[in-house]
Amino acid sequence: MLSRWAAGLEPPSDTTTFFNFLDSHDGIGLMGARGILPGEEIARLCERVRAVGGLVSMRTGEGGAAVPYELNVTWWSALNDATPGEEPERQVDRFVAARAIALALKGVPGIYLLSFFGARNDLDAVRRDGQARSINRSALREEWLFDQFADPTSIPSRTASRFIDLLSRRAAEPAFHPAAAQRVLRLDPRLFALARTPVGGGPTVVTIVEVSGSEVALRLRPADAGLAGGHLVDLVSGDEVPVDGGETDLRLGPYQVVWLR
Repeated sequence: MLSRWAAGLEPPSDTTTFFNFLDSHDGIGLMGARGILPGEEIARLCERVRAVGGLVSMRTGEGGAAVPYELNVTWWSALNDATPGEEPERQVDRFVAARAIALALKGVPGIYLLSFFGARNDLDAVRRDGQARSINRSALREEWLFDQFADPTSIPSRTASRFIDLLSRRAAEPAFHPAAAQRVLRLDPRLFALARTPVGGGPTVVTIVEVSGSEVALRLRPADAGLAGGHLVDLVSGDEVPVDGGETDLRLGPYQVVWLR
């Protein structure tokens, strides 16, 4: 479904682009999902958010019925709080995989500050302010934040360092220019993949994100994805990816992000 939606994205003009953000200080909007996700999928999202302590803001729809229009939850809690006891590294991987999709899509990425640090639901703020949106508007104390950064095992340290690494690698690649061409690749239902080609030509970058939480073995023909022959490099890990006979074998771990050039 995500691939089908992305394949139909076209900027309204040559002088505009997309602003790709997943969440904001107001929450996770649902109005844009209508017409893309069926009603039962939106209802499942609402159930999940409530299960992890989040809230769902409603509005009056046609006929006076209440319909959900906003999920009040942090992105971290929405993805990870339903699996208590899970290894933190897997949760960080899942979180970064979701964010990496927004970084790879055509347009300009937007990152809400609290999501940069993997913030969790602030239920105390909701009770204090009496507002659902306060759940994702925590005030950050400088001392606490620097203490978290000093601990490489903390969630804020792990998420921020992974973000910074992806952003720095993204900024160095012309293929991620807002107007660079984008083509959705249908490689495997468990993978979300794009080919981005710089404006005016240049090396294509193929971005692949494993979204199912499983290991995926994949045989890729680089030429079919617009990649040049010879050895490839994964910009995320820095590893070389050999190509033999016009094909390469990839094995992605759960929620792994690969950017091939």
